[in-house]
Amino acid sequence: MAYLLLLLALAVGDASSGLSSPLSYCQWNPNDDNVSSNSTVSILECVVSVSDRGTAPPPPLPFPAQAASLRARTLVLRCQDGSVHQRHHLRDVLDRAVSMAESVRDPWRNLQHLIVFNCPLQQLHRLDLLFIASSLNSDLSNIEIVSSDEELSASVEPGALVDSPKLDSLTLHGLGISSLPKNVLCPMAATLTNLNLSRNALSDLNLGCPLKKLTRLDVSSNAIGRISRRFLTPASVPALSELDLSSNGLLLAEDAALDGLGLTVLNLAHNKLTSLPVDLFGGSDAPLPLTELYLSNNSLAGLPAGLLSRLTHLVVLNLSHNAVSNAWLDAGAAALAHLAHLAALDLSFNRLTFLGADAFKGLTSLQVLTVAHNRLAHIAPTAFAPCSAKLHALALSHNLMEELDEGVFRGLAKLSSLALDHNRIKALHT
Repeated sequence: MAYLLLLLALAVGDASSGLSSPLSYCQWNPNDDNVSSNSTVSILECVVSVSDRGTAPPPPLPFPAQAASLRARTLVLRCQDGSVHQRHHLRDVLDRAVSMAESVRDPWRNLQHLIVFNCPLQQLHRLDLLFIASSLNSDLSNIEIVSSDEELSASVEPGALVDSPKLDSLTLHGLGISSLPKNVLCPMAATLTNLNLSRNALSDLNLGCPLKKLTRLDVSSNAIGRISRRFLTPASVPALSELDLSSNGLLLAEDAALDGLGLTVLNLAHNKLTSLPVDLFGGSDAPLPLTELYLSNNSLAGLPAGLLSRLTHLVVLNLSHNAVSNAWLDAGAAALAHLAHLAALDLSFNRLTFLGADAFKGLTSLQVLTVAHNRLAHIAPTAFAPCSAKLHALALSHNLMEELDEGVFRGLAKLSSLALDHNRIKALHT
C-alpha cells in the first residue's frame, strides 16, 4: 500500500506548514534529494480545497531556481474541505493541480503514478480519464483513486476508461461502487496486471472481457456472498496468480469455483465460510501451484483431505480464528502429511484440546507453528518431532496446560522463540 506512505508524508507536511498555508497548494516532496538538482523529482504533492471553487486561483507551485526542469514521476493529489453531498468531477480537481504547476515547464512529462485521495467523486467519467491522458501523461501506468469516507457512493460511467492511459495498475478503493458497467475494463485488457477494487459495495464481479495479463486481483471488503464457477474463469483471467476475497461475508464456495486458475496466493479470510468443497479447484488430482492460503476468521471445522492433498507446494496456511478441533486434526494428519513444503502454520484461536504424536506428521519444512489461544491440556512427547529440523518459532500461549511431558522439545535445535505464557504450568521437565 504505497499510497499510505505517501499520504503520511503529506499529513506531516500539513502539520508543519502552519496556519498561513493556502487552502490549495502544491509542493515537491521535502524528503526528495532531487529537488536540489536538475533531475526528475520523485513525488509532487498537491492539496486541493474543493470548497473554494470560484475564489481566486491557487498560487503557482514554488520551486528552486536551480531546478527549472524538475519533473514529477508521482503526483499525489489530496482533497480537503469536501463533502459527499457535493458533486465533483475528477477532471475539475485535477485542473486545479495543473494550474498550480504552470510555472514549471512540462512537469508531467515523466509522470507514471497518479494517486487521488479523499476527493468526493460521485462518478468516474470518461472525460476524467481523457483529461488525465491529454493534460498529464498518456503513458501513465498506475492510477489509484482512494477514499476513506464511508458515506461515499460513487459510480463508474459506461465507457469511462475508453480514453484512459493504457494502465498496468488500477486502484478504485473505498469509493462505494456497487457495480461495474459491462466491458468497462476492456480498454485495458492487454495491459492491466493489477486491479484493486477493495472496500466497495460489489456483490458480483463481471469483468466483461478477458484481462490477459492480470496477475493480481483484490476485491476484498465488498459484499460478494458466494464464489461460483462463472465468477472467474481461466478464459477471463488466464494469468491470475493472486486473488484476495477477504472480508466479503462469503457464505459459500461452489464446487469447482476456482477450477483451472493458476493461483499462487488465495485470501478467503474474514468471511462466513463453514466449509470448502473438496473440488474447489476442480476434480483433477494434479498438484496445484498454490503457495499461500489464508482462511482465518471463518467458521471452518477443518479442510477436506482431498483438497489438502493437492496443495503440495503450500508454504503458508493460516486457519486461525476458526472452529478447528481434534476431530479434524487427528483425522486429517494423513492429509497434512502431503504439505512437505509448509513453512508457516497458524492454528491459533481454535478448539484444539491436545496435540497427538501424528498431528504434524510429514511437515518436515515447518519453521513457524502457532497453536496459541486453544484449549490445549496435553502435548504428546513426540508431537513436534516431524518438524524438529527447521522449527524456530513455536507459540503455545493462552492454553490450559498444567505440565509438559519430558522431552517434548527435544531435538528442536533451531528453536529460538517459544511462547508458553498464560497457561497453568507449574514446572517444566526438559
